[in-house]
Amino acid sequence: MARFVRPAGFVWVPLLFLLVAGACRPAQAPTPTPTPPPTPTAPAQPAPTPIAPTPTPVLTLPGLGAPTPTPAPQATPVGADIVPYAQVYSANPPKRFTEAEVRRGGTFVTDFSGDPPHFDPDLTTSYFMLGAVGPVYSRLLRPVWGAMANPYAPEIVPDLAERWEASSDGLTYTFSLRKDVTWQETPYYDFPEVEGKPFTCDDARFSLERDAKNATAFLVASVETITCLDAYTLRVTLKRRDPGFLPNLASSYAYIIPKALVEKVGDLRQVALGTGPFLLKEYKPKTSITYERNPKYFVTGVPYLDTYRIVIIPEESTQVAAFRAGQIHYTGTNLPSVVRDILRTHPKTVVHRFHIPAASFHIAFRLDKAPWNNADVRRAISMAINREEMNRLVYGGEGQTYNIGVPWPSAFDTLPPPEAFGPYYKYNPQGAKDLLAKAGFGAGLTADYVYYAYGDDRIQQSEMIQQYLAQIGVKISVQRLDYGVWTQQYLGQQWKDLALGFTVPAGGMALGYDWTYELMKCKASKNTWFICDPELDALLEKTVTETDPLKLKQVYRQIWEREVNQVYRAYIAQEVRYSLWHPWVRNTQGWTGYRFDQFTYGGSHVATVWLDDPAKYR
Repeated sequence: MARFVRPAGFVWVPLLFLLVAGACRPAQAPTPTPTPPPTPTAPAQPAPTPIAPTPTPVLTLPGLGAPTPTPAPQATPVGADIVPYAQVYSANPPKRFTEAEVRRGGTFVTDFSGDPPHFDPDLTTSYFMLGAVGPVYSRLLRPVWGAMANPYAPEIVPDLAERWEASSDGLTYTFSLRKDVTWQETPYYDFPEVEGKPFTCDDARFSLERDAKNATAFLVASVETITCLDAYTLRVTLKRRDPGFLPNLASSYAYIIPKALVEKVGDLRQVALGTGPFLLKEYKPKTSITYERNPKYFVTGVPYLDTYRIVIIPEESTQVAAFRAGQIHYTGTNLPSVVRDILRTHPKTVVHRFHIPAASFHIAFRLDKAPWNNADVRRAISMAINREEMNRLVYGGEGQTYNIGVPWPSAFDTLPPPEAFGPYYKYNPQGAKDLLAKAGFGAGLTADYVYYAYGDDRIQQSEMIQQYLAQIGVKISVQRLDYGVWTQQYLGQQWKDLALGFTVPAGGMALGYDWTYELMKCKASKNTWFICDPELDALLEKTVTETDPLKLKQVYRQIWEREVNQVYRAYIAQEVRYSLWHPWVRNTQGWTGYRFDQFTYGGSHVATVWLDDPAKYR
């Protein structure tokens, strides 16, 4: 009988608890007292780059428009030796390199602000879980890795599937699987039924079927049948055309797991054993997660690193201190002031700046309950928020004042101006009071508000929201939750009234479909907010059936306008995300908005990260 050996340091506390697919057809601090600032002018952004048909094995997804440029903290000449897409770097864009320059070995360290709730990739969409298991698993498809990857239009390439074909109607996909892949052999477990055994179609089919029954059901919501034609050929038929199907399979949610292991242990909460580039060596809750290279990884020549480590550091100030001290190699922040401070003392730090085309954080309402099912109450809450002031006080005016969770490039040619967001996104406390009175709450109301501090900005924003709502007679009790309780309440749809919610696209994020269909359709698998609007549902169905690009853009424009008018979610001022790493960290990539492989949303791209000699950069 197999002996289950936990990686050293495992201590478990039970907890309950994120493109057009025509893309791969064969031919194709204390909060300051509010004072209204002047209204900023939203900078124009380039229109998205249209998708060009590309044959298997590379799928190029639609572009999302370039980030809004800001003056670089440090001027850096851009030449042929600099990586492409240098415009996403506001300081020290990295240089290209050759394979001969790669320095193998070493330990790469990054930080998480919390622990994974567990290690089962199907039972939650927690981003700490995704980041923890990403180095261990593979997918059928994956995005291009490394510093040369396009941050605006990700390319999908083979992973466990070495090629794929689609029928002319887009309803049947056939995947030819690699025949040289085995499940990891590790000294940290004892599962002879799995370790070293071949990966086959049965594992792929089992993984997709298991997705359908769990938190990752959105990955296969359009799937009709999953069939193994033989040990290395998988066929999937769809019930309907699905623009997100292939991007979903390449996303950081779509890990392929060993069938025999699940049948042996029941679930994967306490074990991570895959076909990926790294072996899980040790997990010390509230401290660190450590991985070592998989010597039998099926991609030749990688990983370059010997060891990958994630350290758990809840407070952003401590993360920054660890980065300054060289204890971690890579970190991130939403605060421009933090970036400037780091560059003062570490001027060679690489700074990656990305401005996503859709907003994420917002005031989330329980739309299935009164009074939040009343649009006028939601509109009043939205009108109470001074987004211009929030951007100025929290982000130094460098964030996004106005945006919502429907990507603007899907609906517009340029970034919509402030007036396009209409009256309910304009700061108007008296108008908010009038709407509350109209809804029967002229005397005000009370509510609970919960949030998780993903960064210092979320703390400050929650304090400001409390102040703004108090000014219109809405008294909220603010509670900061730890990550485990937060995921249980928010992702589990168990919060009472209000939350500082986030919008994360289903699967990939390269078109409006990923941000809308599985998130906003009535009873959809990732509809956290209980949105259920027949008029909206009719529009969402058109995003699946409409193939004319101009008509599709009009559909998304209507969805965008419906979101703004109904205020299903009251979006607040948004950050521009900064990723920072020491210059001797080579071939990594910055955060590009819940995209395929981030250190938190995935992390398998660490396979091609390497560490140069730090002495060369002093």
